[in-house]
Amino acid sequence: MSDQSHSRTLTDMYVERIHADLARIEGEIADARARLEELDRDRVWLLGLLDRLPSRPQAAQETAGTEAGAGAEAAAPEAAGSEAAAPEAAARTAPGGEEPAPVRRSAKRSGRSGPTLRDLVVKHLAALDGPTTVHEATVTVNDSGLVRQASTVVVRNTLESLVAGGIAERSKQGRSVYYTLAPTARS
Repeated sequence: MSDQSHSRTLTDMYVERIHADLARIEGEIADARARLEELDRDRVWLLGLLDRLPSRPQAAQETAGTEAGAGAEAAAPEAAGSEAAAPEAAARTAPGGEEPAPVRRSAKRSGRSGPTLRDLVVKHLAALDGPTTVHEATVTVNDSGLVRQASTVVVRNTLESLVAGGIAERSKQGRSVYYTLAPTARS
């Protein structure tokens, strides 16, 4: 008889342990689903931001497309009745169910108007009588109303490109580098 009561007790312990593990796992699944829904909302929001930008780089578009396709296939059984499925589908496809046209990077091709970064840097150099630093050029270019802020590295590369093309000249004073518009470019 003691073997039977001992086995029931052991069985009861296993049952309790299994129920506790099931409850823990169900809690973890609920947390994971909540996190997945949060990430999905963030992804939809970010895709919406990308669609509002004047031009999307090709790599970002491909990344968004592949992640959207993979996520849709994996979450299709669960997301069929969810409210988040409709905005996702709208963000991935163009009206009429067609794939969106590839976004081109060139300002000339995409229809964006306005001066290029190179034009703004040349304009800044032309407006000055003396030399300028990369930092000063960056501040001036960013204050000119660009859609996106230019980093110091990008402005430096643009200035170096102008030097290589003979449009600007570089001079060094100690550790500082100064740029001026070349006399040939002023005329």
